[in-house]
Amino acid sequence: MDMTELSSEVIKWDFPGESVIFDLKTNIPYLLNSTAALIWKGLEQGADEDRIADNLQEEFRISKKRAGSDISRLKDFLRRKGIIRQDATSEVNLKGYSMHPFLPDGAILRIKEISIDELEAGDVIIFKRKGARIVHRLLGKGQDEEGREFLVTRGDGNPTSEVVKKEEFVGKVVGVSLDGECFLAPGSLRWNLIVILHRIFSSFGDKGWKKKMKGLRRRFFALLAYPGKIK
Repeated sequence: MDMTELSSEVIKWDFPGESVIFDLKTNIPYLLNSTAALIWKGLEQGADEDRIADNLQEEFRISKKRAGSDISRLKDFLRRKGIIRQDATSEVNLKGYSMHPFLPDGAILRIKEISIDELEAGDVIIFKRKGARIVHRLLGKGQDEEGREFLVTRGDGNPTSEVVKKEEFVGKVVGVSLDGECFLAPGSLRWNLIVILHRIFSSFGDKGWKKKMKGLRRRFFALLAYPGKIK
């Protein structure tokens, strides 16, 4: 799933061990070292981050974690400079029940690649881990002792939260459809109502009450999100 869209107003020159890209909009050149040059080459070819990371590991004998971090840092920089388009989006088919019933198995998600600085609590995000793409809701952000940013997430259908590293973050869900219909868009009245009600239900501290309401809550959210589609 590649969502990166490079600006058409950039030209590149390759040199031994490095490359130079020139932004025609701003007349500013950027020097790419050998690592950044290989990442750029992958972006040009439309390769996804996993493939680019594999290439980095093979070429420079670095860890998967280091490769992912290098890719994330370069893409963040290019995005800030306008060399990567902010509105690049893609669609992915959801498999699983971690976000059930808000996002049912088989729903089509439209994903937008953004910086984690633009995320807000309540956003639905997608991240990658051990080769899998996982969809959760953002609960908050934080930093570890070394100043590295991370996200705290939880699937609406899961009992526990998970910490997501910055380099694992893929993008934000900006649209949902089921069977080609019933499109849900963040910011719409229906989406906002579901988010608010979910927060209310999740705030109850009585586990017994939660258990009693679990079936009704799921049924209600499913009917609200996809009326006439979920049985």
